[in-house]
Amino acid sequence: MDDIKQGFRKYFKAGNRGFIFSMIACIIGIGLMTLPRVMPKLLANENSAVLFNADDSKQDGKYTYIDIIAIDDYSACQGSDYYYLVMDTDHLFNVVKIDQSTYNQMKEQQAYWITCVDDETGELAPKPYRLYGVQKLLTNGCLEAIGASYKKSPVEMHKYVGSYYFSNGVEYDKDTVRILFLVGIVVIFNGAVAAFKLNKKNKNIENTIAYLESTGRLYEAWNELQTYLQTNKDGYCVILDNYVVSKQNGMMRPYEDILWAYRYVMRRNFVVVNQYALCRLVDGGRMELTPPGFSKKGAIEEILNTIAMKNPSVLLGYTTENQRAYNEMTKH
Repeated sequence: MDDIKQGFRKYFKAGNRGFIFSMIACIIGIGLMTLPRVMPKLLANENSAVLFNADDSKQDGKYTYIDIIAIDDYSACQGSDYYYLVMDTDHLFNVVKIDQSTYNQMKEQQAYWITCVDDETGELAPKPYRLYGVQKLLTNGCLEAIGASYKKSPVEMHKYVGSYYFSNGVEYDKDTVRILFLVGIVVIFNGAVAAFKLNKKNKNIENTIAYLESTGRLYEAWNELQTYLQTNKDGYCVILDNYVVSKQNGMMRPYEDILWAYRYVMRRNFVVVNQYALCRLVDGGRMELTPPGFSKKGAIEEILNTIAMKNPSVLLGYTTENQRAYNEMTKH
């Protein structure tokens, strides 16, 4: 009997392989949701950062650092981005983009801004405040906004601050993050649904084996299935002399266990995407019998007719009366 049980499990393809693939899909989905935000930070290596140079086009997009000894009040704001004019240890003016919390930590550099121009020797300069970030191109709009704070034209500001600004920290493309986040949700959802279905199928397989064994039908059912498969093509559903088999659900039941059967149609946006014969069982369970091919209506009708022939007392068709009758038969 153990060989027959293993035979059923192998036939229905029970196991954890599909479940593992579903979990892998969920992990990939989580990766899609988080990596675009995390990866830039992981790749940002302070040891490999190069000194910020506002005139070096070769450093565009590179991870850099800047040592700041003086910083002015915010000079420009575009959206949620704040741009400040700073002086580095070479007494060069640069533009940096930092958040308010970082700015608030630079009290000594703020205080030194007032006297930095007059401090020719640099003796009064505070300890440099080092930042790590990305070197990015200054747009004309940004130069214009900054220049407005100092009553300078974009051309004049360019002479002071160069062609590039320093963007503190690491950045990621918000549109890419948003798209990958949504894709990740879809992948996780599909993986979770697949895992749920596989887990349910594995339970159905074990319940089917236990049911056939408890009713003394295990050998008979296995022998009838194997005899059929010797001369017929396997499929999602198999109609035998005494049993119906739903391979996709992992179920095999005798005809007398089917109390109600009808054609079930799945639609999306009013378009039929799938249909099958749905069998409602004596124990309240459901079994889907899906014929092959796209034009399934005729094949489903044949399945329902066969069920009615094998079990004349079956309720056929989806009606309110049949639903009431089925509920009455299974309420205990």
